[in-house]
Amino acid sequence: MTGAPLPPVTDTAVPRGQVAVVNARHILLALVVAPHRHIRRRGSDLAAGALLARAGTCIDATLAALMAASGVADVALFARPHVAIVSTGNELSGDPAGTLAPGQIRDANGPFWHLALAEAGAQVVAWSRIGDDPQRFTELLDEQRGQADLVLTMGGISASVRDYVSAVLERAGAHFLFGQVAIRPGKPILAATLPGGPCLLGLPGNPVAAAVGLRFVAMPLLRYWQGPAAEAPLAAVVQEGTSLKAGLRHFLKARVEAPDDGPLRIRLLPGQESYRLATLHEANAWAVIDPASPGVETGAWVAIHPREVNGRWCFA
Repeated sequence: MTGAPLPPVTDTAVPRGQVAVVNARHILLALVVAPHRHIRRRGSDLAAGALLARAGTCIDATLAALMAASGVADVALFARPHVAIVSTGNELSGDPAGTLAPGQIRDANGPFWHLALAEAGAQVVAWSRIGDDPQRFTELLDEQRGQADLVLTMGGISASVRDYVSAVLERAGAHFLFGQVAIRPGKPILAATLPGGPCLLGLPGNPVAAAVGLRFVAMPLLRYWQGPAAEAPLAAVVQEGTSLKAGLRHFLKARVEAPDDGPLRIRLLPGQESYRLATLHEANAWAVIDPASPGVETGAWVAIHPREVNGRWCFA
């Protein structure tokens, strides 16, 4: 029967269903017995000393099963990065079902970031909506010293009279790494480090621009902190080309299909504006277009990344 140990000096097994019991000492075999049948040899799944997983590998359900089968109970882990989310802007409403006052919009970025960061292995330690309140932002930065590894801010980094993030960081003695990135969407992205405190990434308020910043600026940092190797894109053939503004690296919402025969195919979706979340929901990939290109031609090969922040593909 399945799971029974092999008695000494035997070299094969016969399934119980192919045996007729004659008496307490004799059985009748319903087949010709060949040696080495129906046996799982010790070490045939994983040899002694073999590598179970490389450093930086995420422990998913499959690896957990392999560890358990191999008798591995304890492993050294990378700490989950601690992330604080700060949503700025008086216009934001945190009530998804409430009636909006004139000039208000619902906060879509906060829930997106919160869930996406958790899926990517980070731990959200704080999530604050502070409106247009520089003093409260200053207090939050002080609160997160020693608590958060990364502070993600939403909005407040462009040229509006109420965009105060940069000014507060200057007063706090922050070291600015960059203030703009030559990408679309998401050009106004700010990066800084605080003295004795966390790193800070300021992302735009438009939800798709914020999603690009989270996916392609924040995630490489979080991956580095958690040990996995840098993410490598796949390549796909564009089904219908489009023109683009040269000089910017474009991240286009796209739908990738994996046919039974031939290469991956990608469809660039209509509705590429940075406020259009419905198109992002329809997409399963980002098509990344080189800044030197004034567009992408039909039939061209382009680099593609999964839409999901954790870098996992879904072709369904």
